[in-house]
Amino acid sequence: MDKTISVAMAVYQGAPFLTKQMESLINQTRLPNEIIIVDDVSDDETFTIAKQYETCTNINVKVLKQTKRVGYIQNFKTALSHTSGDYIFLCDQDDIWEHNKIETMMSLFQKHPEITCINTSAQYIDAFDRAIYCETNTHKGVIDLNEIFYHNISMGCTMAFTKNICEHYLKKSCFEAPHDWELNLIAALQGTLYYLPIPLVKYRLHEHNTTGNDALQKSNHVFNDTREKNARTMLQFIEGCGAYQQDMHPLQTKQQKQLCRFYEKRFELLHNKKKRNWFYLITHITTYRKIVSTKGMLADLLYAFKSKQAK
Repeated sequence: MDKTISVAMAVYQGAPFLTKQMESLINQTRLPNEIIIVDDVSDDETFTIAKQYETCTNINVKVLKQTKRVGYIQNFKTALSHTSGDYIFLCDQDDIWEHNKIETMMSLFQKHPEITCINTSAQYIDAFDRAIYCETNTHKGVIDLNEIFYHNISMGCTMAFTKNICEHYLKKSCFEAPHDWELNLIAALQGTLYYLPIPLVKYRLHEHNTTGNDALQKSNHVFNDTREKNARTMLQFIEGCGAYQQDMHPLQTKQQKQLCRFYEKRFELLHNKKKRNWFYLITHITTYRKIVSTKGMLADLLYAFKSKQAK
């Protein structure tokens, strides 16, 4: 019996690009069984556009709307909680899927049933569908927990995972850290996280991205508040890992606690301008180098000298 497939999509102010994304979903070489769309109280035509697809395709499309704005993590939580498929694909509102995305990833799941979560690379495009660059990730094959502790391996829009991974996440998460990173953590804990270096998503970069527009902010990177935001994200993630300590080996638990302290010190350096923390980070140079480059370490220190008024 064929496995059932759900697509979970969280939307907000997505009217300019949603139709192209939806068309790429309903024209897959292997169709999903259902598409769950949750609107985070948009005030443009997002909800109306999404609702049109409930009746124009044989796919079971269900469109829901939050009663108040909850943010993208909680919005994806709602979407995931309404999925019923054996496999769940995460989907953003403004990308374009390659026509064989579902077929390619499901083929890998079926060939290697031990895999519970797959990430792929992506082709970046601009607001006019023009190619910017193709992600060239060195990852390939099974990804271990040590790598996930330091950084996520890909974006949520490239991901697909089993219902078991989804249920584990919904049961244990505090829903504060990025959902895709935490889902990858769960799979890595089981030794079943896989990276496929094939671009199966055209990932759109534009000024209104919820999470992706950091890549547009290349200039003045030392003083850009993206540094602080990324440090906060890393701290939220490693703190959230505490919910999964019972799934970790003692050495992994120890590493998580040590990293939690390290990420706290880095966030305090950038957010509270506690410059003495930079010396703590430097004494843990091996860990520091896994997070940022040598230039990035100096950029952290320079950012710490940036006055709060300047922000």
